[in-house]
Amino acid sequence: MDEIKDWLINLPFCTKFLVSNVVLITLTLTMWSHILIIYELQKFKLWRYYSSFFLFPLSINGILELYLLCYFSKDLETAKFSGVTADYVCYLLFIVLTITVSFDMARIIQSYMWPTLPYQSYMWPTLLYQSLMIAIIYTWSLYRRQTSINIINFYNVISFKAVYLPFIILLLDTCYFQYIPYDVLAGIIASHLYFYLKERYPAADGKGLLNTPRWLYGIFPDSYCSSNLSKPRIDINFRFRFLTWGLFDLMGIVRILNIRERRFRYRNERWV
Repeated sequence: MDEIKDWLINLPFCTKFLVSNVVLITLTLTMWSHILIIYELQKFKLWRYYSSFFLFPLSINGILELYLLCYFSKDLETAKFSGVTADYVCYLLFIVLTITVSFDMARIIQSYMWPTLPYQSYMWPTLLYQSLMIAIIYTWSLYRRQTSINIINFYNVISFKAVYLPFIILLLDTCYFQYIPYDVLAGIIASHLYFYLKERYPAADGKGLLNTPRWLYGIFPDSYCSSNLSKPRIDINFRFRFLTWGLFDLMGIVRILNIRERRFRYRNERWV
């Protein structure tokens, strides 16, 4: 327990916030039904905007996804956003807001244009943690685009650049569920929109469209720094070799076993 406590204390602020919220909200499943927490806004239950991003499945798949969220978020916060916690907070707020708005707009458009769309009950996820995780992975993949990722399965080793990781996850999910998962797609779109507004457009036009508010710098002083930028590339590859078994299970075997659980959760999205 002391090792887990020390590990949690040593996490950077935003990653610690994400992990702590996932653990606390997910554990509420032992006391209340997840139907009270899922993303289905009725009767002004505004807490669903918040809780739906942090409710992970209570399964091996959920543990692996929590590990991936912690790993990629920590690497982003200690490298790309090193010493600028306010920028990472602004990034997370932008991602969450964009994902929420995109889901609301997509549901409204779909209800008017395609009211009898097949698999409608589980094409629109009620838990948005997958979108948040994919958005963080996409931003990480742009920052670590040349990092080699090795997925080890029972037969061979599949290697590819980190920049392709979000699209490989999207492709695998599409094959497994036999439709394009909107939660993964929404995360990629939100993260790419942030990248365009924060880096690509200012580099071309010279004007910043997405600047961190000054009051955030007052709340989150630049106190956390890391030597992660100076780590040798072989260390990153080694850590990914350690991660690959879990990554393969996350996108493959374990995910197949949890398809029924996920679809059951989607079918119950209108119980409350």
